[in-house]
Amino acid sequence: MTAAERRNAVLAGENDELKAQIDVLEKTRKMAEGELHEVADRVAELTNANSTVIAAKKKLEVELQSLHVRRLT
Repeated sequence: MTAAERRNAVLAGENDELKAQIDVLEKTRKMAEGELHEVADRVAELTNANSTVIAAKKKLEVELQSLHVRRLT
């Protein structure tokens, strides 16, 4: 085996290792993207729930204030 053939074999091995690493990284990236979408959906759900709670709180505050005014009159 000549030096060029040995060098070619080494480079081919390194190329295969790099391809395997790219595959692993691609799978990891896809998993991270999926988790990101899940978290973004959950944040949207919680933001919506928080808005609902804030609106209910304001409504109750108005009703409570109204009851205080009626009680004083």
